[in-house]
Amino acid sequence: METINFTEDEITVLHDAVKSYLAEMRTEISYTETRDFKAALKHRQEILQHAMDKLAAAVTQMA
Repeated sequence: METINFTEDEITVLHDAVKSYLAEMRTEISYTETRDFKAALKHRQEILQHAMDKLAAAVTQMA
């Protein structure tokens, strides 16, 4: 797998964008009635949460 290098500003913006999207996603999941779609959203949420944790660690290291 190829490594992608981001600038500090790019990492910070990506972190903030994912954090914002995750907050909106929680609301979307709570209003979703279809079980399969809700499961797919929860899976996507887990992946994004993992990515955000990595971004947060990168932001912390930059400080």
